[in-house]
Amino acid sequence: MRLAALVSVVLCIVALVLSFLCLFAGSSKGFMEDYAVVTLNTSRIGENVVNQVANDLCSHSHSRRDAFQPSKLEALPQPLALAARSAITPAPANPLAMQNLRRGIFSSVESEIHSKESEVHSKITSAASRVESAIASVESEAAHLCDEIVDDIGDKLEDVLQRIGLHDWYSAHVMDFCEGSYIPGPVPNATLKASRIHKNVTSCSNRTALYHFDPKATIAEQIRNATDGEIDLTNLHWPSDITRGLNALRDAQKAVFVLYCLAIAFIALALLLAVFAVFSTGRLTALLNVVVEGLAFLCSVLASAIVTVIAVKATNLINKYGKDVGVSANRGNKFLVLTWVATGLVFISQIYWIYEFFAGRGRRERAVRQAKQG
Repeated sequence: MRLAALVSVVLCIVALVLSFLCLFAGSSKGFMEDYAVVTLNTSRIGENVVNQVANDLCSHSHSRRDAFQPSKLEALPQPLALAARSAITPAPANPLAMQNLRRGIFSSVESEIHSKESEVHSKITSAASRVESAIASVESEAAHLCDEIVDDIGDKLEDVLQRIGLHDWYSAHVMDFCEGSYIPGPVPNATLKASRIHKNVTSCSNRTALYHFDPKATIAEQIRNATDGEIDLTNLHWPSDITRGLNALRDAQKAVFVLYCLAIAFIALALLLAVFAVFSTGRLTALLNVVVEGLAFLCSVLASAIVTVIAVKATNLINKYGKDVGVSANRGNKFLVLTWVATGLVFISQIYWIYEFFAGRGRRERAVRQAKQG
């Protein structure tokens, strides 16, 4: 009896369960929705339209405001320079009286000039302040009006998106896709933390073997059905690069399904052999386990590697070309952890049977030597 083989039995059971979960995650509404391969976020689609309108309106408002910006007040002209007293030739008669008269005239003229200068400066400053105040008021009103228009456009766009049947997110699984909304809202803000936002699953498609996730076809069909063909993806400026990139991954997505099915079959067979090996000590049993678990590991590691490439490339592709239309994607890290853990367990079990195969040979040789000596 080989009790150590129970370790392989446990490893195969866990790996088999995890592989089934990878294959059937998201296969029904609410079942392991967080374990999607890729999640497409369309909650902000069309935001580029709102931003463009906001930029156009506000920049136009600022340019008009700047055009009416008053020039800075230039320094007032210097008072007229009066001729130096020494330059005026006094009359020869009664010089002291003439000097006093001249001094009085100069003082009176200078005082009058300074008085007029202060009066003019005060009036100009007051007028400039009134103009600047009026412009500031117009500027504030224009900014408020711009915000109201942008908010109204955003609300109208959200109503349109709801009317045409777009959901906040679409998640791709191995055999289907699911769709739904973000609760209580799609975008975190000062009053809504990101940790409070969660997915609300609306529906999932039928399970399909060799399934290929095509968000363009899915979204286009929903828009067409909701609007009777009045609106299509061209109105939303859907990037064609996303479609071409995901189509290039079509064969890889189909291969993942086949490889998971093969991995599950080989792991199940390895489990049966491991149970049988508990009651058998022959090397042939160990060799069969090595071969079968080697095939299971090969299929599992290929499936995990391909699905990792799909998740990474699809996410990068959508984020690169979708940002201009408000579309983004998130890689399914939980799914990747699940599939690689299953692969790792199969590998550990195979290592155990490789050890058993060579250790069994040593035990047999020792038994033969002991028999000869006895």
